[in-house]
Amino acid sequence: VNFNDDGSQFLSSSWDRHVKLWDTETGKCIHSFTCGKVPYQSKFRPGDNNSFLSACSSKEVVQYDIRERKQEFTYDYHLGAVNTITFVGEDARRFITSSDDKKVLVWEWNTNVPVKWI
Repeated sequence: VNFNDDGSQFLSSSWDRHVKLWDTETGKCIHSFTCGKVPYQSKFRPGDNNSFLSACSSKEVVQYDIRERKQEFTYDYHLGAVNTITFVGEDARRFITSSDDKKVLVWEWNTNVPVKWI
């Protein structure tokens, strides 16, 4: 579960291959997103309540646009399922992912080639 900046909405990732966007106050599902694979973790981009990332079993990180209610971009450099996402920096322009391939990758927002391998 991951809450947006003001706590009004949250994301849940599930084995049913869906990421659900929930209204915190009412407890109702606002929308369900899927890329067809299991999302292990989903996180709002800090400072942007309209975008989030999902770390997936498909070896990809999928970027969604909440306003458009669709998949916006795919980061696909891992060789195994992606397990975690961590945003870094005050502008959240970069994020770090870890994977079953035993790699930690540093990414720039909207750039499909990692900046660094660890």
